[in-house]
Amino acid sequence: MQKVSLVNRTVAKQCDTLLRGKLVLFVFLLIATAGIALYYGVIDLPLRVDNQHYFYMSERVASGVSPYTSHFDPKHALSMFLTGAAIFVGRTIGISDIASARLLSLFILAVSIWLIWILTYHLTKSPRAAVLACLAMFTFSGYIYMGVIGSRPKVFMVLFMLSTMIFFNQGKLFWSGVSASLAFLCWQPALLMMGTLVFVLLLHQKRFYKISCALLGATLPLLVYQLYFVITDSLKEQLTQTYYFPAKFMVNNFSGFLTSLKELVNIWEHGFGTFNILPLICAFGVLSYSVSIFRKGRIRSLFANIDPGWLYVSLCMLGCFTFTFYEHQGYPDIFFVLPFIAIISAYSLGLLIENMSRFRNLVYGLIVSYLMVLIVYIPSRYHSQFTLADQLQLASEVRQMLDNNETVYAIGCTHLLAFNSSENWMKYGFFFRGVNEFIADETGVDTFMPVKEGTMPSIILLSRRPPRGSKNWLDSLYINLTTSEFKHQKIRVFKLNKQEKIGHGDKN
Repeated sequence: MQKVSLVNRTVAKQCDTLLRGKLVLFVFLLIATAGIALYYGVIDLPLRVDNQHYFYMSERVASGVSPYTSHFDPKHALSMFLTGAAIFVGRTIGISDIASARLLSLFILAVSIWLIWILTYHLTKSPRAAVLACLAMFTFSGYIYMGVIGSRPKVFMVLFMLSTMIFFNQGKLFWSGVSASLAFLCWQPALLMMGTLVFVLLLHQKRFYKISCALLGATLPLLVYQLYFVITDSLKEQLTQTYYFPAKFMVNNFSGFLTSLKELVNIWEHGFGTFNILPLICAFGVLSYSVSIFRKGRIRSLFANIDPGWLYVSLCMLGCFTFTFYEHQGYPDIFFVLPFIAIISAYSLGLLIENMSRFRNLVYGLIVSYLMVLIVYIPSRYHSQFTLADQLQLASEVRQMLDNNETVYAIGCTHLLAFNSSENWMKYGFFFRGVNEFIADETGVDTFMPVKEGTMPSIILLSRRPPRGSKNWLDSLYINLTTSEFKHQKIRVFKLNKQEKIGHGDKN
């Protein structure tokens, strides 16, 4: 009994030490993330590209408006709900909306990189590989940049993908299902995490019980999520925008293997830098392992002999890489595969270090130095010609328009309304792929006009992609009043020449 008691105390002491170590690491990563955010210029970093309308949707949630009634968007809205909750809390304690959104996003970044360490260490049992995986995530500058700006759904998705894999490795299948569901509620293709989970569990003993636990965990967040839209009477909008619209109007035409590969290379260079070769290291590691499997003739017994954790991670990686190869628009789409690139490249580099007897520390130091150079050097590419303060200045001018009882319709620049906690003229705040076709299908009118109750908005703020056919009615009905300040941020300002009733209505 004394020996058993001694063993129990030893195990408990080891667990306490490990827990303290994880907590210390988490605090360190929080500080490191904050430091890197300052290095990226988080204080005055402007809202860019799609982050603008995700911030707008989040602000609308904080103001009590259902996201899909405020802005037409095909992604699931969990990240908007979480950011909206942060904004709501920030308002009660006197923190600005943008600061609240960014604080949450930076916390999500720090937790994600902490989870990368935990998952890599669990899979490889190598502290060096775990450290390299953390550093690898910090080198993914496009991912860090979008996380620092805030309100980006796929940054949140990475967190829930990692927690899904960690809970699976720990045998907590209910919570693995919960996390997989939350990843899906950030972006629909993350359903791959749940599908792969069910497939791997089919290979286990007590498979039906384990699958039931995972499915129960996955169902609960979905029910709560859908209940919100039922209560707010916006279920039809949500289902239309997140399922019907992408299925019918955003179907991708695969451009071929070589063309797709070239596109991905260009996207990687744009978002993460030419000198970040971690995808090549990851590919080399996967290829080396595959060759060793075939050489040893273990392909038939692969599923039986491989560690379940590695099997799940490997199959998730295969699914995510395949989907990304088929469907990709910009570098945020690559976030889907970043955790796997970090883990596999770190593991491959860790094996290289372990196989060296004399120069192990030197090689490890060189690899760490290379990663640190990437972390420090690449952010310099994300230079903007204007700042957050400049955007807030434009928002104050929009505030004056609203105070003068102008009706404002922002296209491609909804952040200017978000800064004023104001609703857009209509939900079509950005005309991305398929939106013109969807509106034509819904209204039966090929040329879109922003008509509401027979009236056009008195002010139109136009940025990025304009609606199809908009040049005709802008030229005939509006006067261009764009000032140099708006032009500097690539926003055009149009004022209605005369209020008048328009012939056809808009049922949207």
